[in-house]
Amino acid sequence: MKRTTFFTLNTLGAKRGGLVKAVIKRANAVAAAEPDRAVHLLTLGLQTQIDSVREEMIQLDLLNPRVQVTNLIHTLGQQKANEKQTKSRFLKRLNRHFIVFDDVSRSENDSYRVFDNGVYVQYVRFDAMDRLVFIDYFSDTRHRLKREEYLENGQLFQIIHYSTTTNKPVSRQFLHGNGTCYLTLWHKMNSVDWSHLFYFGKNEQLQFNDPAAFYTFALNQLLAQYPAVLLSSEFRDRLPNLPKRNLDAVVLDVSHSDIRKIAFGHSNHFVAPFDETTSISGVWNTLFERLGEWSAIITATTRQATHMTQKFGHDSLFH
Repeated sequence: MKRTTFFTLNTLGAKRGGLVKAVIKRANAVAAAEPDRAVHLLTLGLQTQIDSVREEMIQLDLLNPRVQVTNLIHTLGQQKANEKQTKSRFLKRLNRHFIVFDDVSRSENDSYRVFDNGVYVQYVRFDAMDRLVFIDYFSDTRHRLKREEYLENGQLFQIIHYSTTTNKPVSRQFLHGNGTCYLTLWHKMNSVDWSHLFYFGKNEQLQFNDPAAFYTFALNQLLAQYPAVLLSSEFRDRLPNLPKRNLDAVVLDVSHSDIRKIAFGHSNHFVAPFDETTSISGVWNTLFERLGEWSAIITATTRQATHMTQKFGHDSLFH
């Protein structure tokens, strides 16, 4: 039995940059070459309709059907097959109580503005398959108060609460299929960066003041289901959902009885002008400071591997 392999990305889509394309290409190659290996693309960012993304990419021949796509936050919740909310039934119910206007500016997705006695109260959007995507709720002064986001099966998955002054998210609730909350996320004030997360488990309640620690916890929960795993670290960026420590720290802190951890270098590791005459970019610090904890490091070029081994040793690690 080969190791279950997880390639990590922040978000996935048919239209993404070079790093995402490179990871998808590698996942496709491994799935095609080794049919007995389970291959997963694991996304860390907030993507509600991840199943639709996978379906679209398979239809466009961008993704091998054997490659599974999973969002890490989804794995903490319990889904249930809700009765799908058909657009016709939903609009019929709305029209009994409100005045509904079609948003003609959104021709690619059916969207509607909902008024109660002349006051704008809701904005509703459906996808191309007439599935409910989200509902926005507004105050009497037309400030957005919250958004409800739905999965493809009709389940309410996420509630986003907004600042009435900046219209930026303040907090998010993630819900089980029965409507109970399993995770609350706070944003930094006037920022999209994550600050605190509160996990409401069946037998434990945990607070995380660093999103990296939360992601390590979530990975531990997910990977415990598999006897042997290979986990990749694909990017070094500081992202809104990883503002303090990057993905290398998340992956290296994962605990599992039989795991291989591999770091991939998709970019130059120097600061400008990006050659051996300059210093190493700080986003690589975690990778180099904890070299002995990796199973392998895959570089973009032979020249990059040569420089790393000359400076840090550990020749057998670099490929």
